[in-house]
Amino acid sequence: MKLDAFTGAGRRLARALRLSAVTAGLDALVLSATEQPWASATYIGARHRIELGLPAGPARYRWLAGLAEAELPMRGHIALPPAILAADDDRVTLEIVTLESH
Repeated sequence: MKLDAFTGAGRRLARALRLSAVTAGLDALVLSATEQPWASATYIGARHRIELGLPAGPARYRWLAGLAEAELPMRGHIALPPAILAADDDRVTLEIVTLESH
């Protein structure tokens, strides 16, 4: 899936995740992504579900284990620590909430 298919925070998040994975030595591919607007009394943002193509192995395990502490640079947004929803031999599905930061 091309990153051009995404807009706003979803596009920035997909790029940041892919860059983080590549930096960790993984060949990551964004397979699918959804974005749902989200708000609380204090914050505005979105809930993202992103499926990545990632080969299983020690590098993927290390990357996923460190992802909660990783910086995912996204201009105008902050990413909260991800939840791993599913993982199999060659795919990982993450849910990440982003908050607008101005």
